[in-house]
Amino acid sequence: MTYIKSVFALLFCALLFAGCAPQAPPVTPTVTPLPPTATPEPTPTPEWEREGWTLVWQDEFAGETLDPDNWVF
Repeated sequence: MTYIKSVFALLFCALLFAGCAPQAPPVTPTVTPLPPTATPEPTPTPEWEREGWTLVWQDEFAGETLDPDNWVF
């Protein structure tokens, strides 16, 4: 009977110490980031194409002089 008690006591201590042992942190996979891709530069919508806007006058300044019909000092 004493032998069985000793085995149970030894088994109890082994399980107790095994349950109290420090646990290793879980292994997390290493994520390799993808290389950055070129993001296209956004182009603004011209004012005359915006929703709800109406273009009433425009001058493109295509030459080296101003059109005197549109511009005065």
